[in-house]
Amino acid sequence: MKATFFGLLLATGLVTAALVVLGAPLVTDPAPHGIVSFELAADVHTAQAMLDSWGPEGVPIAARNLGLDALYLLLYPATLALGLWLVGARRLARAMPVAGALDLVENVALLAVLYDGPTPTLTGVAFAAATLKFFLVIWGTLAFGALFVRCLLTRGASPTRRS
Repeated sequence: MKATFFGLLLATGLVTAALVVLGAPLVTDPAPHGIVSFELAADVHTAQAMLDSWGPEGVPIAARNLGLDALYLLLYPATLALGLWLVGARRLARAMPVAGALDLVENVALLAVLYDGPTPTLTGVAFAAATLKFFLVIWGTLAFGALFVRCLLTRGASPTRRS
């Protein structure tokens, strides 16, 4: 299971790097964090300002980024879930697929915003899904880090044998 975790971690890291590189043109004043800013655009005005700053050439870039995110939303929840499982956080590990499902809901809403324009419903759905997703991912990442360090400090304990 550890080898699988490290393979997933490597794949997640590579796709993360690709998302950052391919999404670089989406970093503008209204979208200082590129597509992540767009994911967290809570209203029509904010989303439209980002779309305007990207211009017509930004829509296909954002769409490609969201397309690659379809792979990412499978990788990062699996990586976090397995990592959490290995360090003994079994209940939290079971919540990580929810982050992937929320990411999918968010992506569908954002694709509709890209091609049909922002509406209160679409931006609201994308914002709510992204906020919950980021909460789970941050919680899972912090828990994994803390428990991993604890496992390192207590080397005699086997984290895979906890229930």
